[in-house]
Amino acid sequence: MSLVISLMRYFFVLTALILSALEVHAGYWQQEVKYDISVEIDDTKRLIHGTIDLQYTNNSPDTLGVLYFRAAPNAFRPGSPRHRREIIRGYNRYTTASPEEYGYCEIHRFEDELGGAVDYEVDYSIIRIRLEDHIYPGDTRTFHLQFTTRLPSPRLAYRLAHIYGQYKAAHWFPQICPYDRELGWVNNQYLGWGENYADIGEYTVSITAPSEYIVAATGILLNREEVMPDSLRELLDRKNFLADTPPDLSFMRGGIKTWRFLAENVCDFVFCADSQFCIDEAEYESIKIYAYPLRHNAQDWHDAAETGRAVIQFYSENFGRFPTLKYPSPILMGGWNIRC
Repeated sequence: MSLVISLMRYFFVLTALILSALEVHAGYWQQEVKYDISVEIDDTKRLIHGTIDLQYTNNSPDTLGVLYFRAAPNAFRPGSPRHRREIIRGYNRYTTASPEEYGYCEIHRFEDELGGAVDYEVDYSIIRIRLEDHIYPGDTRTFHLQFTTRLPSPRLAYRLAHIYGQYKAAHWFPQICPYDRELGWVNNQYLGWGENYADIGEYTVSITAPSEYIVAATGILLNREEVMPDSLRELLDRKNFLADTPPDLSFMRGGIKTWRFLAENVCDFVFCADSQFCIDEAEYESIKIYAYPLRHNAQDWHDAAETGRAVIQFYSENFGRFPTLKYPSPILMGGWNIRC
């Protein structure tokens, strides 16, 4: 008898969960974002100058009179909530750092789709946009931003920094905060945790950098033949830096290159740029896996690409195949790098 009662309880609980899930799914929505970002690296001052065209679609049932953006680099200066959190934990990096070490993300202009200036207020890592023309349910609006980001120094580094000549750019541009079905605007200050929640969207990004830099980023590289032709890819191969006489790459210096990436169905766009990268690769069922070790550590990172291949294989065989890209190979898939 007790077994029957237990089974009935299990049945009713399972039914309730299924009905609850169906109810949530029936009312589900999320906002739609498309970013077109163009930036240039100022290699003398660890600055990133850029523009953003953001196409924002309000799929919610609510009328929006304000927008919130997150500008995480503004947390890397004294007085910020992140700084105050570190004080509570007994750290004083920001207090003892010089102003030249601080990070920031400064908006120079915020315009609507007609080119009119839009008012905004900056509260450290959160930017509040006041809209005269509200965004009604189902509306799509376009905004244009001009901004400059300075990455913090190595001393203040977290997920973003300029370290020994390497640009580690995560949470580096003004990104619209998610407007959530349950929470409304998720506009919490950047503290160094919980920062990866954002709307899923599309990113088309152009990164102009000194020509000796190799750029790894989210998504796929659209202009491979321009910035990474086969001849250069062969010279940069990891195996060439195991020898006593590595290839002479001085010809790469003296100009600029623009790397163009497309990332679809992602919640953020990050990139890493360094003039000392070499490249290793592996493959799993036509999926290319690329690793970007530093040249002087080419031997120590001999299995980085192979480890990535093993991970892709494991997840593909046990949880679901890695998605097939609609763009033809060969491509350079972006990656994240710790200077090593």
